[in-house]
Amino acid sequence: MARSLPEILRLEWPSDQAAPPAATDMALDRAIDVLHRGGLVAIPTETVYGLAADALDEEAVDGNVRAKGRPASNPLIVHVANEAMARQLAAAWPAAAGAIA
Repeated sequence: MARSLPEILRLEWPSDQAAPPAATDMALDRAIDVLHRGGLVAIPTETVYGLAADALDEEAVDGNVRAKGRPASNPLIVHVANEAMARQLAAAWPAAAGAIA
């Protein structure tokens, strides 16, 4: 079976610009679309590339685990916008979590 590499969306956003350039804005929209459809998006960080999926989409999370070759029992990081979102996603919210948040 033939496989092809996904297109690479380079994101340039000069620090002196308040808004992203049009090409970057379009790439961000494409990444959002991929995530909404249950796909995976590679995100560069200062040291490595992260592999992102919609944490609320069980199939997308399973795809992320498979792509990384990790055991399903390994925890994944979920990025949230604020404490309220974290509380919605947590099975329990101990006092220490509130103090850290």
